[in-house]
Amino acid sequence: PGLDINDAGQVRQFAASMPLEALILVAVGWISGSMLGGFVATRIASGNSAAPALVTGMLLTALGSLNAWMIQNPLWFHVGGLPVFILFATIGDYLARWRLRNST
Repeated sequence: PGLDINDAGQVRQFAASMPLEALILVAVGWISGSMLGGFVATRIASGNSAAPALVTGMLLTALGSLNAWMIQNPLWFHVGGLPVFILFATIGDYLARWRLRNST
């Protein structure tokens, strides 16, 4: 209550006070979103190329970097968290291709 989301200082202060469990929940969201994004991108492309999943991972990495710059969570969170976007988008691509191969 009372948090002005348009005030960057207040948002940074709120993020700095987040408990470890909240940061872990954000990381789980990043992981699952990246994997699902890579999976869906590959399925839309009919499994012909890994490029859509990689573009998805790179876009999410860019947006995660912007988030890191704006909110300034702990350094360990971003150093450990930003690589998950491309990694899990690639895993999503692999799962989509596996499913396409084994669906017949």
